[in-house]
Amino acid sequence: MGSPELRRNAGAPPGLGAPWIAALIACGFVCYLGAINSFFLADDFDSIRSVVQGGPFGLWSTRGCAFFRPVASLSFFLDHAVWGLRPVGYHLTNLVLHLVSVVLVARIALMLARLSPMLERNAREVAFFSGLFFAVLATHSEPVVWISGRTDLLACLFSLASLLVYLSARLSGKLKRLPLSLAFLLLALLSKEAAIALPLIIVVLELFFYARSKRKDLRTLRSGALPYVALLILYPLVRYLALGKLIGGYGRRIHTYIDLEVVGKLLFYFPARALVPALGTVSVGGVLVPLSGAVFAAAVVVILLISRVSRERHLPRLVYLMVGICFLSIVPVMNLSVTAGTSEGTRFLYFPSVFLVVTLVLALASVLRKREFVVVCLILAAAHGGLLVRSTRLWRRAGDVSRSVVQDIIDAPAADRLWILNVPDDMRGVYVFRNGVGSARSLFCDEDGPADVVPLRRHVIPLDGGTASAAREGHREYRLRVSDCRALPIASPRVTPAFVEENFDVFEEDACVARFVFRESVIGDRDRVAFYSGGRLHYLDSPKDPGPQDAPVATR
Repeated sequence: MGSPELRRNAGAPPGLGAPWIAALIACGFVCYLGAINSFFLADDFDSIRSVVQGGPFGLWSTRGCAFFRPVASLSFFLDHAVWGLRPVGYHLTNLVLHLVSVVLVARIALMLARLSPMLERNAREVAFFSGLFFAVLATHSEPVVWISGRTDLLACLFSLASLLVYLSARLSGKLKRLPLSLAFLLLALLSKEAAIALPLIIVVLELFFYARSKRKDLRTLRSGALPYVALLILYPLVRYLALGKLIGGYGRRIHTYIDLEVVGKLLFYFPARALVPALGTVSVGGVLVPLSGAVFAAAVVVILLISRVSRERHLPRLVYLMVGICFLSIVPVMNLSVTAGTSEGTRFLYFPSVFLVVTLVLALASVLRKREFVVVCLILAAAHGGLLVRSTRLWRRAGDVSRSVVQDIIDAPAADRLWILNVPDDMRGVYVFRNGVGSARSLFCDEDGPADVVPLRRHVIPLDGGTASAAREGHREYRLRVSDCRALPIASPRVTPAFVEENFDVFEEDACVARFVFRESVIGDRDRVAFYSGGRLHYLDSPKDPGPQDAPVATR
């Protein structure tokens, strides 16, 4: 049973009330409204195709897969059953998942604030601004707007539900509720592997409650922590039996590698990047320093200085506990990559951002007077909301490019195989066709469309959609020139160096130019070649047609 002190301070706190919750939902909905009908992008096509062909668990659920996420697979299957190929329904599902998590974050923050006598009087404000920050955080555009970011949304939502039930049970002393918390945790783990951090977080909370309790009852500690430890041990075994591998994902080389850079991500860069928008980098003594990290460090220093200087305001132990929990939440993703100048990879920080946001709000409420706290929080929320709206517009523009390319594939001249010299890869970190162009053809083209689509190179495109020119210079020979010379990498895992060697006599490139000479054996009578420029595909003469093309053309 929970101690009388814990039950008095934190057990079953009152709700925020309908007006508070409605305000949180409205703010989140308005910020994402501009992208609600954005088209499918990149992995979205592969995910939908997997459940169309493989059923409810055709995605991330079968032996040999890199991931084990049957709950996420089921969600895509249900969306397709209801919405078909209308992207608005998938976006609505993502947004609803996010908004439910917003309410859960506020509710959890309310419980945590009531653990501190200093913060209890402002518990409602702490809860509201924690939910508001999470609703409008600029770094959330990737997991919420990108349909394939749903794995992070599901894992976060179920983890928050598990944590909320746990806190309610632990603080009220009604441990019979813990099986429901464990059920939510299982759903979180079956949505994405990063939820494995939650059992560790709950163990730390159990130790915190044990230290606070006047009656040091080890039986209560064991009954609260052991079920989560047991599930933490059982999950890898289940995953191994399902997939046939213990470490899947991006591979053992990524997930088990530790060096100073990885430690730096855990302790500094990822906490900064979760709370601060992409600001790029600056070179200091030849070392690239992320500006988001500098802003984050400055904010931490200011909060600590105020805490030290003020005689009345200081950081309670609860804040330091939350700092430790923040680090625990980052551990499962610390080997992954999040860029400093774009939104790319920020989906990995969606769940850790819960604890970072709550920690920030608790710290501000501790060192600022109530009026100052409200003003600072409103300014920060407004700034993030504005940046989020701008980011969602970028995702909408990338969706427009994707929609246009898919329509051009649908309208393509009759062909057995369509070779695309340069497929649009991303727009300032917003994915377009890094993957999925073949699945897009399968989903949207009928029998009259091309039987196969093979993209050869990925083209990083600027905001104007990117420009390129291509010409057929001889029999089976094409030359492509792009205006943005940052990258022309291999298009997809399907197009490998071995694939190039097998299908091309010459494949030369520099920063802006690629030359393609098809081997005779790979070209069919009904093959066509296209290139991407200015937001659409342009078609060139068939490789089987004799004679060179005198000037660059883009014919339909």
